[in-house]
Amino acid sequence: MHRRHFGRRLAPLSLAALFVAPAAAQTFVEIVIPNKTYLYGLSADGRVAVGEHNFGNWHAARWTAAGGVEDLGTLGGSESLANGTNRDGSVVVGWAENADGYWRAFRWTAAGMQDLGVLSGGNQSEARAVSADGGVVVGRSEIGGGGGYRAFRWTQAGGMQSLGVLGTGNSSIAYAVSADGSVVAGASNETSGGPYRAFRWTQAGGMQSLGLLSGGTYSEANGISADGSVIVGTANVTGGNHRAFRWTEAGGMVDLGHLGGGWSRGKAVSADGKVVVGASHDGSDQVAFRWTQATGMQSVEAWLAGAGVAVPASWVLQEATGVDAGGNVVVGYGNDDSWVGHSWLARVGPAGAGLITDVAAFNASLLQSARRAARAGMDLANLPLFGAHHRTLLDNGLARTAGGACAWATADAADYRASDTRMELAEVGACRDVGAWRLGAGLGAQTARQDWQLGGGARIEGQYLVLEAARAFDGGWEGSALVWHGRFDARFDRRYMNGASLDASRGTPDLRGTALRLRADWKEAARLGAFALSPYASYTHAESRLDAYTETGGGFPAAYGAVRSRSDDLRLGLAAHGALSGATALRLALEANRRIDDSAGDGRAQTVDLLGLWRFELPGEKTKRDWLRATADIDHRLAGGSVLSFGAGAATTGGGDPDWNLTVGWRMAF
Repeated sequence: MHRRHFGRRLAPLSLAALFVAPAAAQTFVEIVIPNKTYLYGLSADGRVAVGEHNFGNWHAARWTAAGGVEDLGTLGGSESLANGTNRDGSVVVGWAENADGYWRAFRWTAAGMQDLGVLSGGNQSEARAVSADGGVVVGRSEIGGGGGYRAFRWTQAGGMQSLGVLGTGNSSIAYAVSADGSVVAGASNETSGGPYRAFRWTQAGGMQSLGLLSGGTYSEANGISADGSVIVGTANVTGGNHRAFRWTEAGGMVDLGHLGGGWSRGKAVSADGKVVVGASHDGSDQVAFRWTQATGMQSVEAWLAGAGVAVPASWVLQEATGVDAGGNVVVGYGNDDSWVGHSWLARVGPAGAGLITDVAAFNASLLQSARRAARAGMDLANLPLFGAHHRTLLDNGLARTAGGACAWATADAADYRASDTRMELAEVGACRDVGAWRLGAGLGAQTARQDWQLGGGARIEGQYLVLEAARAFDGGWEGSALVWHGRFDARFDRRYMNGASLDASRGTPDLRGTALRLRADWKEAARLGAFALSPYASYTHAESRLDAYTETGGGFPAAYGAVRSRSDDLRLGLAAHGALSGATALRLALEANRRIDDSAGDGRAQTVDLLGLWRFELPGEKTKRDWLRATADIDHRLAGGSVLSFGAGAATTGGGDPDWNLTVGWRMAF
């Protein structure tokens, strides 16, 4: 059997990001993601998608946000494809080529790919769907003697069981299975070579024809409710037009009508059987529909408009291919004004109302919020420690006095181009000399601002305490320890396109940070002309915690789990001190730096929950960064013994320091 015999009955570019219906894997969807990956099914919790990926040959693939694309292999041949997965994504079903070149239905688990075999006399089979717990698989298999195909139901205990055919037909296929695996839906012909009829199968009743619509000759079941009591699909009517139908045992097969163009087709049904979605012609174009008993058939565009959500003018929502358990979320595919296919997701419900037409861009807004917010927390300690306090208390231009006391006031501003972050701080403090020690404490106010996509961003404001102890030793050595602790209020403004409009969801979490810096200086170890050279080294450990928060506002708010980050910073530098005049001194320094960041310092991934839709985890990132930084400071002694300082710093791009920073400070001993 050639690959085309298992032709995809799926519309391209529908969305696989949400199927939360208990009857997992009844609705077949196809999406396209980068790197030659095609996805045809999604787990009920939305975390695992399955399909095929080009690994050199096309192989069945399992995709997760955390792990990327996983090759599920074959049964000894060269190709395979996955059609569906169970509720939690732990079981995948589809078809794969074996060593003899035949296609066989498979069931994959972490233990590997299992050949489900064929019905008696057959050579080839394919699996189409799997029950919620992964224990029941349905599809079709070839049988011997030129008998065509038979729908099958497979269990570990019973193996592959033929579900038979209707009447004297010679072919059948199972497309969908209820959550518990007891009810199967699909299509079979009633006479050899004749048109197909939708069927519903149970162990007690066998294969039951669901009949035809008035004047029709054909029907096919595509979707099933969680308990198997409602089945939806497509059937033709007098004149040949196709119509979406909804079947129940009490009401039989009911024509759901059309939107003015004469035809429609049913693709999926909600878990409770109350909402049906699919496609219809409205007299000018094919459009996606949503049907309920109360509203009848209405276009998804009209459904959204009733909630105040506009579809982009260049877009046509062409077909709905899936609906969530409650019927509030619909997914499908459509075209823009260039007739390029795109996936979309529409929602009207308690969690919000909206339309996502660029899933990649929308998910980027979620990921950006998470990653950039965590990065802001890691960078907050950087400016006080290596901006305002890039010099130690013993290197602040103040000589020891009889009173042994000193005070300072500092302001600092910095820009991190790589993360579109700007920071400012203002700090006051006091110090005192005690023997060979100089002890100091300061209080500061700090602000950080980040620019995010579409005009969104973050603003972080708070206060911090800094404590430092520095000591001079024999031989020109100095040692210091600095502790910084800050508490901040954050406001995150995530922006994204909601249909034709720009929308925003906002969060206001708390953020805390702590850092410890240990530093050693060898003062005036050598001279170069008028400058004294002082090498130094420092090690800094910093931790931050961004509390969990839930966004408010907008059509698609999200909840973010807490994230704890850590960083370790090692610096080796050389400072040069020299006098420019009797009252003015110049200090120049060059540093080589390495920083290791871990955005999951507690070993746990951060959760991101798009409320009412999907949830995924962001594993921590551990990165190493190396960069160079240069600083220049001018100290000018004023009347009365105080010192006015101006400083500037610049760093190579991509490191842990700002691209530039400016510092101005005043210090006085008394």
